[in-house]
Amino acid sequence: MVTENAESRKGSPYMRPVEAAEYVRLSTSTLATMRMEQRGPKYFKAGGRVLYRMQDLDAWVESQAYLGTGARVQDA
Repeated sequence: MVTENAESRKGSPYMRPVEAAEYVRLSTSTLATMRMEQRGPKYFKAGGRVLYRMQDLDAWVESQAYLGTGARVQDA
């Protein structure tokens, strides 16, 4: 199913916070808090708008991987 937000991007590699939140299954307020606390996925500002790249969201999600309770995956 194509969402209205995804359709409005029309192939753009950049997502607005509402699209990025949907992509990584977080709320927009969680992403906003992460930006304010300087953690979370990398983002850009263009013309006062916050934008995320899909590749940066994917990289951030992968960096959050755990092997088990409290055992974060280390890069080899």
